[in-house]
Amino acid sequence: MNDLLNFSDVIQFRQQLKALKYAPATIRAYCCCLSKFLTAFRHKSISTITDSEIEAYILSLLERKKYSPSYIRQLRRAIICFFKLRYKRNLCICTSYKIRHKSTPPVISQAEIEAMLLCANSLKQRCIILFLYGTGIRLKELIELKIDDIDFKKQELHIQSGSYPRSVPIPKKAINDLIRYCQTYLPKKYLFENQKHERCSARSIQKSIKAAAAKAGVRKEVSPRLLRYSFAIHLLRYGISPQYVKQLLGITSLNSLFCYNPYAPSNFVRPPSPLDIETIEVNSHN
Repeated sequence: MNDLLNFSDVIQFRQQLKALKYAPATIRAYCCCLSKFLTAFRHKSISTITDSEIEAYILSLLERKKYSPSYIRQLRRAIICFFKLRYKRNLCICTSYKIRHKSTPPVISQAEIEAMLLCANSLKQRCIILFLYGTGIRLKELIELKIDDIDFKKQELHIQSGSYPRSVPIPKKAINDLIRYCQTYLPKKYLFENQKHERCSARSIQKSIKAAAAKAGVRKEVSPRLLRYSFAIHLLRYGISPQYVKQLLGITSLNSLFCYNPYAPSNFVRPPSPLDIETIEVNSHN
C-alpha cells in the first residue's frame, strides 16, 4: 500500500494530540481542519505534496473570503502540526500574507468586570473570573492549576503546564476570596474541581463566564481569551512595559502588544494585576 493520504491519518493525529494533552476543543478543531485539507489533497501522496502547494491551498481559501482570518490561522497551525507529528516533516510555509483582523478586537471594560464579579452566583464563579482577568493566564493553565502551584505566602501562582512556565502575582483583591474558596470547596488536587473532585472542563468554565456576563448585562462575547486579552491591554494602557506584560502572559512575541501601545515607557512600576491598579472597588462575594 502506498502513502496516499487517507482518513486514518486523522484518527492517528487525534491520538497523538491527546497524548500531548492538547485541549479537547483544540483537538476537535485541528482534526476538522485536517479533514478539510486531506479532502482537498485526496488524490496526492504525502511525499509529493510540496510546501508551495500547501501555501497555495491556504491562500486560495483566504482569497475566497468565505473563511474568517482566525479559521485560516487555525487551519495553517493544524497542517503544520500534522506534518510535524505524523511525518516528522517541518513545513516552511510563507507567512508574508499576514492574516490579521483590520479592526481592533473588543476589550471588556473595568466596569464590566466589576459587574460580572458582583453578579457571580457563587464564590467559585467569582474566583474563576478573578483569576482569568486578574492574572491573565490561559484557560488551559487555569484548568491545570493545582493547589500546590499556589504560594500563599508570596501571593504567586506557579504556572507549570504548557511551554511557558512562570510565576504570576495573585491580585491582592483576590487573596481573601481565594482563601475563602479553598476553605469552602476544599479542593483536593486541582484548584477548580467538579463535584467528583476532577478538574473542571474548559466547557464548564466557558459557560460559567458567559452566564456571569449575561447576568451582568455585558453584551460582548465574553470568553477566557477576552479576559486574558483585556488583562494585557489594561496594563498597557496604564503605561506598564510590554516586556513585563509579555512575561506575565508567557508569550514570546510583542508584536500584538506594541500594536496597541507602541510608546510604553521602559521604566515602570510593577503592579501585579489590573485589579490592583484600577479605581473600582471589588467587594467580596457574600
